[in-house]
Amino acid sequence: MHKATKVDGQKIALSIVSTKQKEKEVVLKDLELFCQQLYKEADLPLSQLIIENDNKQSVLSLMFQLGPYRCKFRTAKTTPTKIGQFVTFYKKVEKKPILPYHVEDPFDLLIISCRFHQRFGQFIFPKSLLSEKGILCSEKCAGKRAMRVYPIWELAENAQAKKSQKWQLDYFFSLSNPNSIANFKELVKKC
Repeated sequence: MHKATKVDGQKIALSIVSTKQKEKEVVLKDLELFCQQLYKEADLPLSQLIIENDNKQSVLSLMFQLGPYRCKFRTAKTTPTKIGQFVTFYKKVEKKPILPYHVEDPFDLLIISCRFHQRFGQFIFPKSLLSEKGILCSEKCAGKRAMRVYPIWELAENAQAKKSQKWQLDYFFSLSNPNSIANFKELVKKC
């Protein structure tokens, strides 16, 4: 069974396979709010929306254009034992093991949607930053298939979490922050 929904006027179908469906619908509503209140204000319309994963997974993996920028979109999940939210970010090639994205792969921004109850926002990381932080595979680095992100509402407790949160928050956008539009416009100028 499929259910159609719209994001920025684009109709997409989601497979209904589990109770995780409602979580996916909430993420798409959050994405729609960001389209209306942040992306459009920065004159970056969303287009070419494609579901990348097989919808049997609990996370939503999308690919789309924001104006001229090619975006990978992932959802982060709260885990029961650690502070922060966990997000996977890898590619599958046929029946081979999963691989980290490479610095040469065709995308410009990684957008990670985070939610905890009524709090939500997006990390919007430029590819150059992901390369600098060792998240993308390159000749110098093996890359990562997953990472932990620390939204503004998380209280990072250990040294590594605090260090990660410090650089990540420069790329976190919340619709409740009146500076988000201006900060987002500055970010995309650098891409």
